[in-house]
Amino acid sequence: MKRWPLLAALALSACAPALPATEIVLAVESDLPGKLQGAQVVLEPAADRAGPALFASDCVCVGTQQGCTALPLTLGLGPEAGDSNAFTVVARGYSDSGCTDKIVEQSATVTFATDQRLLLELDLTTACENDFCPSGSTCRDASGQCVDDARPSLPPFDIDAGVPLSPDSPDLGASD
Repeated sequence: MKRWPLLAALALSACAPALPATEIVLAVESDLPGKLQGAQVVLEPAADRAGPALFASDCVCVGTQQGCTALPLTLGLGPEAGDSNAFTVVARGYSDSGCTDKIVEQSATVTFATDQRLLLELDLTTACENDFCPSGSTCRDASGQCVDDARPSLPPFDIDAGVPLSPDSPDLGASD
């Protein structure tokens, strides 16, 4: 039988060390306690490439009330095979748990770095409440001013330290 070489190859590959992951770990935080009731993450093409959304998470109820999730919300983002294009990550905050009344958003245009796991932190802040910026920019600082949303470099994500999570943090990639 010719299955032995295939089985041997599979057995050897199972013993090989894992390759470093190419990933961006998104962490969404907010300083709007009580006001922020819902959150959503959307991935869009970068401002210089028009097109429909690449991904939109379900609406997640956030807060301390029963059935909701405490912040930060996290989501692991991985590239499609061979994709090195920049894309924009948008975190949106809503005053209702059904995600219909948007009150804040922050975005960042990023690119995957091969064999690196990076951390992208987006903060839905009071300074940016009801301050929506045009495509390619975001409200990112205490001044509430719109700034370029490009993030050419991100810090590494320390998988051992992780991101502080609530015990019931959702998988934003899941859908019902």
